[in-house]
Amino acid sequence: MAQYQDIEEVRELYNRYALSWDEDRVEDLAQCFTPDAIFESQRGRFAGREAILHNMANVKRALGGASQRHLTTNVTMDLRGERGSGSAYFIYCVGRQGKLEVFAFGKYEDELRKVGGRWFFRPQGNRGRPEYILTGWLMTRAQ
Repeated sequence: MAQYQDIEEVRELYNRYALSWDEDRVEDLAQCFTPDAIFESQRGRFAGREAILHNMANVKRALGGASQRHLTTNVTMDLRGERGSGSAYFIYCVGRQGKLEVFAFGKYEDELRKVGGRWFFRPQGNRGRPEYILTGWLMTRAQ
C-alpha cells in the first residue's frame, strides 16, 4: 500500500510544481525542491533552494505579468525506498495581449528524494529539456 501512496505523492509533486508556477506562488514552488538541489537553465546554474527561488522570481518578473499554464502529462516514475526517478512531458503556454501561445514543450527528467516523509525534486542539472521553443511565430528545435 505504501508504494501506491508514494506514486500518488509524486504525481501530486508534479501538479504542485505546475500550479505554483501558474499561480505565482514562488515560495510553494521552491518547496518542490530539496534544499541541496542544483537547477540549471539558459539563465545559469542555481545551487540550493534559495537560489532556485531567486531565479524563478526573476523569471516571473521578466514575463511582465503574462499568464502561464504548465500542462504536465504522462508522468512515470521508478521509486525505490527514499529515492527514485521520474519523467513527464510538459507543454508550457504563455498568455499575453489576448493570445495564448505554446512557448515550449518537452520532457522533464527528474531525480526524486523522499525526505521527512515527503517527496521532492532533487535536480543536479537541467530537469526540463525543451524539444521546441517559440521564437517569434515559429517553433524551433531546442539545441
